[in-house]
Amino acid sequence: MTVRLEAISEVDGTGIVRSGEVLRLLRPPYTLQGSPVLSEESLHEAISRFGFSPSREEFPGWEQAIEFLNFKTAESRRALGIELPGAIDGAGVIEAAPRTSSTIFCCGWTEISSLGGCSTMLRISYLPSWQAAL
Repeated sequence: MTVRLEAISEVDGTGIVRSGEVLRLLRPPYTLQGSPVLSEESLHEAISRFGFSPSREEFPGWEQAIEFLNFKTAESRRALGIELPGAIDGAGVIEAAPRTSSTIFCCGWTEISSLGGCSTMLRISYLPSWQAAL
């Protein structure tokens, strides 16, 4: 099924994508399960109030739309002088984090993983104000 990018926030890597009659907010880490369905009004507000750029790019599928979003995000960040990180392993992230962050991460992980004997990953996301408003 063809998908069309209706609007994009290049620096954030976020797009509003139409598949058939359905609009979805597609943002990293780019999963359809976590992508909310939006109204036409939300599309208009994203462009008029939250700085999204209109787009009419069409793709044969979701994979190509995601590749395009990744490419535009990298291109936009490079133009702003923002360094793009390479692949970082988990140990590198913990080593680079301030001691308080590492402690909070480890304590949170221990607490979550002990619930019901299941191994569960805790993920904390900070949304820019425009995403919280949609």
